[in-house]
Amino acid sequence: MRIRKADSMKLRYVRSVFLRVVNGAAGSKRSATARALFRYRFFDKYFNLDPTRSGIRQANNPDQLAMLSAEEISFNTTGYFYVYVTNESPTDVSFDNLLIKHYPGFLLQENHYYPFGLLNKALSSDEQTGFHQRYGFNGKEFENGLDWRVNDFGARMYDPVLGRWDMVDPHASNYWSWSPYHFAANNPVSMIDPNGMDWYEFDQAGAYKRKLDMDGEDRVMIHTVEKIEDGSVKESYKFADFSDSQNDPKQIERGEINRLISVSEDNIQSMLGEQGAFESGKLNFALQSMGGGDFDYSFSVLPRRYPDVEFDKVTLKSNALFLAEGDNTVHNYMNFGNYLWAATGFIVGYDYSWLQSGAHVNSLLMPMRNGYPPQWDSYDDQRSIILGAYHAKKRNYRNLKK
Repeated sequence: MRIRKADSMKLRYVRSVFLRVVNGAAGSKRSATARALFRYRFFDKYFNLDPTRSGIRQANNPDQLAMLSAEEISFNTTGYFYVYVTNESPTDVSFDNLLIKHYPGFLLQENHYYPFGLLNKALSSDEQTGFHQRYGFNGKEFENGLDWRVNDFGARMYDPVLGRWDMVDPHASNYWSWSPYHFAANNPVSMIDPNGMDWYEFDQAGAYKRKLDMDGEDRVMIHTVEKIEDGSVKESYKFADFSDSQNDPKQIERGEINRLISVSEDNIQSMLGEQGAFESGKLNFALQSMGGGDFDYSFSVLPRRYPDVEFDKVTLKSNALFLAEGDNTVHNYMNFGNYLWAATGFIVGYDYSWLQSGAHVNSLLMPMRNGYPPQWDSYDDQRSIILGAYHAKKRNYRNLKK
């Protein structure tokens, strides 16, 4: 059963579950006890078990009618709820009258939009009088002062009725085929324009194509072209942030970075397993995290796994960025090593703060082993560490530990 935070779901389950232990097969011995269970478990949207909303009820006595039930539970986050019964004994058991009642919370507001962001009033509703969530299309605030109905995207205002910005794109000369007021390249189904940002376009093979000058922060745009059976072409776009937003865009513009490597989940786990991440303890992790150790991934694994990627061990620069499956942030070569290192640290039992502090200490106190002068970890180093640990948590890597 899918539980959604937006609906303020409440679920009252199992008002009456009856269990009866019956005789076994002819000639068999009857068990003195029966392990007959009613279980309920709640997992968040990343499939992490929430023990506060999970539980178990058990009936032990043979040939007795028992009622198993649980109190009402409220959910305040999106996730999945599982209810099931099981018999873990050799004694036959019968379950009867399993009843689940689902009580959704009050619907405050429901918004449906046309592709360019205009509200579809026929499908939308505000159930509660006086309540209106102003942040709607693309998560941007809707302004209706003086009857000027626009979305505030930060640098510019967007008119969802016209599907146009309220001012000329300052880089309109770079897109002579588009209107200077265009939104999302006139293709809002496949593309988004969060703040009118600069886009660095890579194709589906990871080759750098061009820079689209926009206002605001820089992002990576992955342009995928797929041929359909009827002969037509389907184009789609995915956006990702830079872990190092200060240096990586400049390296792209100078031609130093020209590739984007998409790293599958299987490949990530393979690299971690190859270095013994799922078998390591905390002490071994600390020893192997020093320069040249098993968990110094930028030097121990990435050169071997991606031999065609250029990497200068003196300047620590590479021609590639890395994007892990399921993530929306690209990392340069050294930062992706930090990403994998943090995933390993999370597996062995360290939390975010320990990993961040440990990276600072390593950079400051181990210059000879690391091959660079003593220094604090930079913002982008720390960002990649946080995201690597989060990836390990989201994918439940600790459950894979041997």
